[in-house]
Amino acid sequence: MIILDGLFVIVDSPILELVSSDTPDGALDGQRRPRAVPSQCALDIIADALDFELEWVDWNSVPEGGRSGVPDYFTTKGRKRASCTMVPCALAK
Repeated sequence: MIILDGLFVIVDSPILELVSSDTPDGALDGQRRPRAVPSQCALDIIADALDFELEWVDWNSVPEGGRSGVPDYFTTKGRKRASCTMVPCALAK
């Protein structure tokens, strides 16, 4: 099982948005590097192509009072944090 947690572009189409991000301290002398931020639809297609079953965590099912510590899972600004699990289809059956 693979557990993914990260930023996703909020669109209905399968896209990879290229952004520039800082490298970790000490890596590449602080240079910026390109990074792809997928839409959830894009990750669905990638999982299918790799023969993985993908299941998204529904963070909206968490009551407002139980969201302390994960407020960025509920913000938008064109991107959102999301979580999912991926299991090879051969193991999911």
